[in-house]
Amino acid sequence: MDYNNFRMKIYYIDMKKLLSYILISLIFFSMYQIALIYDFIAIYDIVQALNIIIVMILLMFTIHLKSLTKKQIYGILQIFLFIMCIVFMVFSTPENQFQELKIVLSKIGYSRCYEFKSLNIVLLYYIIAKYKDDTGICNKIYLEYILLFGIVSFLSLINNIIYKNFIYLLYIITTAVLLIATYRYLNINKGIFNKKIYLLKLNLNIITIDFIIRIFMKNIEIYLLVDIVSVIKLLIYAATILFVIVNIAKENYNFIFKETVKTNKKLEEINKEIIESNYKLEEAYRKLKDRHLVYKSFLGCLPDPIVIINNNLRISYCNSNFLKIIEKENLREVVNRRIDNYINFNIDIRKIVVDINRGPYSTTIDKDDKKVEVRFFSLNGEESECILLLKDLTEEIKLVSMKEELESIKMKEEIKKNFLSNISHDLKIPISVIYSAIQLEKILIENNDIEKISAYNEISKQNCFLLTKFANNLIDTSKIDSENLEAHLVLDNIVEFVEDYLDSLSTHIKSKGINILFDTDEEEIYVYFDKEMMQRVILNLVSNSLKFTNENGTIFINIKDSEEEVLIEVGDTGIGMSKEFIKKAFKKYEVEDRVKNNSSTGFGVGLFVVYNLIKAQNGDVEIISDIGKGTIFTIKLYK
Repeated sequence: MDYNNFRMKIYYIDMKKLLSYILISLIFFSMYQIALIYDFIAIYDIVQALNIIIVMILLMFTIHLKSLTKKQIYGILQIFLFIMCIVFMVFSTPENQFQELKIVLSKIGYSRCYEFKSLNIVLLYYIIAKYKDDTGICNKIYLEYILLFGIVSFLSLINNIIYKNFIYLLYIITTAVLLIATYRYLNINKGIFNKKIYLLKLNLNIITIDFIIRIFMKNIEIYLLVDIVSVIKLLIYAATILFVIVNIAKENYNFIFKETVKTNKKLEEINKEIIESNYKLEEAYRKLKDRHLVYKSFLGCLPDPIVIINNNLRISYCNSNFLKIIEKENLREVVNRRIDNYINFNIDIRKIVVDINRGPYSTTIDKDDKKVEVRFFSLNGEESECILLLKDLTEEIKLVSMKEELESIKMKEEIKKNFLSNISHDLKIPISVIYSAIQLEKILIENNDIEKISAYNEISKQNCFLLTKFANNLIDTSKIDSENLEAHLVLDNIVEFVEDYLDSLSTHIKSKGINILFDTDEEEIYVYFDKEMMQRVILNLVSNSLKFTNENGTIFINIKDSEEEVLIEVGDTGIGMSKEFIKKAFKKYEVEDRVKNNSSTGFGVGLFVVYNLIKAQNGDVEIISDIGKGTIFTIKLYK
């Protein structure tokens, strides 16, 4: 129910209807006054009974409205009407009963059983005006009402006990304040209801006029005017009560019965739509069934084995190619049988079938010594059916294997070609340099040019160094390939060994314009190692650093000792290695692009030899490097 529309019909009235209800109230009031002449006591009792009935009806309506609108203001009205009902019942009893309670009720504001004091009514109007638009659950309204009701009752009690002008003035001020506050709240958010008469405000205006006249009556005796205003107030109040009761009953009837009829009509329309949808669904199901048959015929013509299974892994359909691989003759032999009776998946395919709506899934199985790929596709999400497409990967694997083998052969041929070319180049250059130096030395000896002889001797020495390294790498590579590489481990001082061998290389290193630094934690560190292998390892690493370190650069060797291992770090401040090359640096014939752009020679066996020589001594070797920041080789020899 639309509460704004409901409130519009209940609490707002046009002038024509208002006059009609006032006229009806006037008729009842006239009949009441005439009846009082004949039998005052009987009519008084009847009116009291009617008051109780009306209050109880209003109380039931407020209970209904509170549950319907969730507004706390109707909770206050329930309290007010409940108290009013109790008061009417108390004052309806014989005079000798509840005398003390009647006296107390009269003193705190109930002078007669059918009428509240003006201030009590103004208080109620104030609460209604303030909280009429509050839709939230707010207990503040109850606290405020109880507090104000207590103050009003206290003022009424004092006014009845002490007849003093000050108390009366305080009573007047309190009523005036409540009236002003009520008007202020009624004038907030006028909205769409301005076109009609607001019953609450109308009654409040009459109460205000009555209140003002009674104040002036204190000094000026105008009893006729007071009586006229009181009658008008009573008529408007009765018309309001009658209008509210009639309209609440009418709106509740509309809400209960008309909404039910409207709901039934909607249900009939929905039912009609459902019947039409069922006809359409049956037609769609028939077409789907026809398409399903066509679809199965299409699957039967496909060259790959295909099978359809449900969420219980039972076969609902398969084509002839699937029957061949499971060695069955017709479809009836396999329908409603579990798929795992014929194929071993080695995985829990039930979970795959249940979750198949999330996306396709594939796996490989072994069937009759063949590799078979099985792809799962969703067919019917509601019934959790899926299609299994089986594809023989044997030929494909063979083709991939043949392709890889051809690539490998081609690579090996290319490596062999480059290897022989590099060998001839690496042999030819040092031999040519040494031969040229020997020829020049003969002339220099005749001319007694000792300085140049020393220089050419140094050149010959460097090229002999290269040939020695090259020859050792060839020998070690041959041993590694033939798996004849054996280490002869001896316990010796690794610090002294490395330092002595670096001294023999220092002249050659310094001649390149490169500094060499040696540092160690301990002067004596004994560990098992092969001296010849370790010489070739250091030679290869130092030679590698010489190639890729610019002039005025530094090569450093650090030896660190721990309880379980010895670390030999051979580093430089050269051009460094890329992260991609580090992963494959120890593989045979691997050369980084930096070598192609560098004048140094090399064909990718030095680091391969280093790795295998260290492994032969039960050690490990690692690389830490970055482009432009140098390289550090860390050799670990375990104690």
